[in-house]
Amino acid sequence: MTKCSVATRSAPAPNPAVLLEKNIQSIRGRMFVRVGIGDKDPHLANSQATHEFLDRLKIQHEYVVVPRVAHNPERLYQTMGDGGFAFYQRAFASK
Repeated sequence: MTKCSVATRSAPAPNPAVLLEKNIQSIRGRMFVRVGIGDKDPHLANSQATHEFLDRLKIQHEYVVVPRVAHNPERLYQTMGDGGFAFYQRAFASK
């Protein structure tokens, strides 16, 4: 019986910005992108930077900052109400 060895270290995750730029022609106009974040979320600055990066690359996207919400996806969608799912309706309707 042959023994198989698996590396215990994982490879570093690819940089999303590099992947985005590399695949921009496959993404632009073909994918639905939304960045949703609460205004109390500690990751707000990163989401703002992502929004600005997508703008610079002219990738159509939605950027939603929800008032009075911290890092809590359930609360984010509750606060957005039906508008939170309108994005998915448009995305799936285009298929």
